[in-house]
Amino acid sequence: MRVLVGISGGVDSAVTALLLKRHGYEPVAVHLLLGEGEENVNARRCADFLEIEYHCVDMTAEFDKRVKAPFAKIYLEGKTPNPCVICNREIKFGLMAELMDKFGCEKLATGHYVRSEYSEETNRWILRKGMDNKKDQSYFLWELSQEQLSKTMFPLGHYTKAQVRKLAEEANIPVASSPESQDVCFIPDGDCGAFIAGYTGFKPVSGDFINTNGKVLGRHKGIAHYTVGQRKGLGISSDAPLYVIKKDAAANTVTLGRNEQLFSDTVNIEDINLVAADGSENELSVQAKVRYSTTTADAVLHLNGNRGTLRFDKPQRAPSPGQSAVFYNDDVLVGGGIIV
Repeated sequence: MRVLVGISGGVDSAVTALLLKRHGYEPVAVHLLLGEGEENVNARRCADFLEIEYHCVDMTAEFDKRVKAPFAKIYLEGKTPNPCVICNREIKFGLMAELMDKFGCEKLATGHYVRSEYSEETNRWILRKGMDNKKDQSYFLWELSQEQLSKTMFPLGHYTKAQVRKLAEEANIPVASSPESQDVCFIPDGDCGAFIAGYTGFKPVSGDFINTNGKVLGRHKGIAHYTVGQRKGLGISSDAPLYVIKKDAAANTVTLGRNEQLFSDTVNIEDINLVAADGSENELSVQAKVRYSTTTADAVLHLNGNRGTLRFDKPQRAPSPGQSAVFYNDDVLVGGGIIV
């Protein structure tokens, strides 16, 4: 079977192709140009080393239209989108998957640390967390459809990162010791405000810092420079530490408050996609997280079509509009939605 493999030039995608080849598949490497520099020479080096077919496809324009532009738009609305979730939906499992027919492939494989399997009990494809808890990437894949999952393979899901490094070293793969990639490829320095200004030409407009009672505390330098939960870089003196509680794009205000004011036990979500459930139940007991870097917490998901409410047993810190809320049943990805 010919399998299309996304090759970035890093160790994860290289070992993905290696494992496929060892298990009797015919990997076909495709490297996507996304507008962040020239072709990664390591991608072609890895394909040549593994002696597999290689293609470089320019998706700069589509990446700009489908990932960067929506990211900038949502950010200017005062929300905090997750570009990796958008990219997985639109590019890696969207446009890249469409290349399978072009290159005569039956499946698509990526280097995500996640496991997929078909459940005879529910007649659905399900996603499980990767075996490496520190590298598990199921959080970023909650938008995948049943059709996409049926055509996708995740060879690294049963390995830890250390094991993947060892496999690469033993096989003498050229990028065995390559560093970890950046979370947001088009904002390598993490300065979202600078990216928004440079990409859109929009000049940040100064506005008021206010407290939860509406009292003006000072001036901010544009809401794009702040995220919910942020403490550093506010430039406001106070007897107690202040944090960003809320951003209001329409009023151009940033609300500041105490750390305890960031916590909420109720999180409203929209655009829900269920992976391991069919939506027939209006209420599900789950373990959920409101951002990638946190651990899951017990909650009840109340569903109403593609909208819903997560009610946590214990309040969660800084749920941010635009971010993903993702929910599980043990290690099974139940689904996710966008925080309202």
